[in-house]
Amino acid sequence: MRLQYLAEAYPALLEFTTEHILKPGYDFGAEFGFGLNLILDGLTTSMTAHGTELTRSGQ
Repeated sequence: MRLQYLAEAYPALLEFTTEHILKPGYDFGAEFGFGLNLILDGLTTSMTAHGTELTRSGQ
């Protein structure tokens, strides 16, 4: 019952899971690294374009 609710509430997540994650050869580690780099590059570009200084936390 709960799985049916989740499938109805989040159809895109269900599609992504069945079409990508459950297929042989899917490597979460490789996908995570690619996605993280994509997000960080976008943030860096946005911050640079808006004149925001890039600093590391704690320094």
